[in-house]
Amino acid sequence: TDAEIIQAADDHRVVLAARLIHAWGMTDRVAEAVQYQLNPEQAPNCVLQAAAVRLAMDLAMNALDPNTMSFDESNPHPMLAVLGLYSEQFNTIARHRDEILEWVNSTT
Repeated sequence: TDAEIIQAADDHRVVLAARLIHAWGMTDRVAEAVQYQLNPEQAPNCVLQAAAVRLAMDLAMNALDPNTMSFDESNPHPMLAVLGLYSEQFNTIARHRDEILEWVNSTT
């Protein structure tokens, strides 16, 4: 059924994305960063890039629906430590959600 296909695609979206990246001729590092975005510390060659993809995905999800994540000083985003970023930097981006969405909408 269509619902099963959608569920299978959602369950395997990261693997599918990494394969598409290879098919499009992008570098192995880009594919690896996407493939390991859910567990960046396991990426063989590009932990920082995978962590950046994970953080970007979470920021995008948060911009679309602020109720999807809750991070604060006592519960910082797990990729901040991997990337050497401070919570204030993450919070500044989150606070500018409306301006970011406005900019994205104006460029599409």
